[in-house]
Amino acid sequence: MLDYMMHNEPMRWQGMLMDMETNVLSLKAFRTWLAAEWYEKELLRDEFPELAFMDDDMLVMEMQHELLASLN
Repeated sequence: MLDYMMHNEPMRWQGMLMDMETNVLSLKAFRTWLAAEWYEKELLRDEFPELAFMDDDMLVMEMQHELLASLN
């Protein structure tokens, strides 16, 4: 199965190779970031610097969907 996966799908790799606790923490971070308003995101920058650095909610949502798809 790993032979068929593309190397440009990091969230699918995470879903396959990381433990469930790490995946749940990632999904909680995605949910928290996507549910926040713009002023709340300013306050969350210290807690989620990688999501603040991307500054693209559609990309974060796509990453969340890829991780959920790999867990199903």
